[in-house]
Amino acid sequence: MNNNRKVFLSFLGTNDYVECNYYFGNQKVENVKFVQEAMLKIFCKEFKKDNNDKIYILLTKEAEDRNWPKLEEKISELKKNDIVEPVKDIPVGSNENEIWQIFSKVFNLFKDGDEVFFDITHGFRLLPLLGITLLNYARFLKNIKIKGIYYGAFETLGPISLVRQRDIKDRNAPIFDLTPYYDIMEWGIGAREFVSSGSTRKIKEIVNQHIIPLQKTFCGKIDDNYKKIKHLIDWIDIGTNEILYCRGLQIIKGENFNKAKKLLNEIKRADLNLSYALIPLLEKIEEKITEFNSDDILNGFRAVKWCIEHNLIQQGITILQEMLITYLIEKTKYKDKINNKKIREELSAAIYFVMNPNINEKEYKGDNDILEILKKMKENNDIKELFNIFNRLRNIRNDINHCGFIQPIKIEKLKKELENSFNEVYKVVLNDK
Repeated sequence: MNNNRKVFLSFLGTNDYVECNYYFGNQKVENVKFVQEAMLKIFCKEFKKDNNDKIYILLTKEAEDRNWPKLEEKISELKKNDIVEPVKDIPVGSNENEIWQIFSKVFNLFKDGDEVFFDITHGFRLLPLLGITLLNYARFLKNIKIKGIYYGAFETLGPISLVRQRDIKDRNAPIFDLTPYYDIMEWGIGAREFVSSGSTRKIKEIVNQHIIPLQKTFCGKIDDNYKKIKHLIDWIDIGTNEILYCRGLQIIKGENFNKAKKLLNEIKRADLNLSYALIPLLEKIEEKITEFNSDDILNGFRAVKWCIEHNLIQQGITILQEMLITYLIEKTKYKDKINNKKIREELSAAIYFVMNPNINEKEYKGDNDILEILKKMKENNDIKELFNIFNRLRNIRNDINHCGFIQPIKIEKLKKELENSFNEVYKVVLNDK
């Protein structure tokens, strides 16, 4: 059961407002002077004192003097007095210092986990922008949930002088839900996080907490194309986690990224309300995974490139060395045993031995057949260079896996070594293909 506190915030304006009928979807509140009356009836029906829910009306001194007594009377008729709290002495925002005072005063109203409904109809024109910025800040620091951002569009009725002349039944003004436009900002954050770190955490949050619930709310069910978006992000999430957790066989198989690529094409062709904001994000995702193919050993090296781009240095070093072993095994008669633990260990030991001629051959305790195979492979200069890189990576990997306690390599050198090793290896492997 969700016990998070619900919070409604609204700035009260200073104008002499005219009665009208506000509607939101199929809900209509007739003959009200203040948009707050309509919004409290529509959005705050489930607010309860027992849950510590709050309705904050933000008041400048002028708004308090001109309109608060009238609105307070209307709120009393709605029997919401016990959860309504006027927040007085809000600055008008006429200078930078006052803007910061508004920011601080409103931010301090929030508690951790609040579910927030925000009316941006009234106040200085800067307040909607300030409000959106403040909500995003509080969402991060106080884990608030943005349940709705609303605007009562009285101006759609025309000039006030003409509105006064019309019969009340013809004064129907919409309340706009601006939440999806806030979500667009969230998608931008998700896209940036994915591009910079390879993480799908934010994008998954957007899909699960915004897109899917909105579909259920407005359509009663989830459209198949929106289900595809959810599957798409799930598959990309699995694919990126395969890299993050160094799952070599799955990386080579490339199954999840390729499922995602097929779905991407289907979604881009679909007629979705969110297309204008969603398609650029999906294209950015596609750009990141386009190189990965099905059942391709090169996927392993593409994963190393991914690690370098997203600063996953430890994972990159591990994957590169293990993909080198895989690549070399595939050039031997053991190519169908790339996941055989003994073969991989024997090959690793043999590489070390053949690249250290000062070691007495009698000291070698490994598989002689693999040793002889590698000696012949060493005659190829490219393969010999791969052996060198493998041994170099061995030292780096040991250093990073043992937390750099003994003769630690400098941090900046770790990444540089990975980049240089990858470039050398990829050039050989790519030419070989």
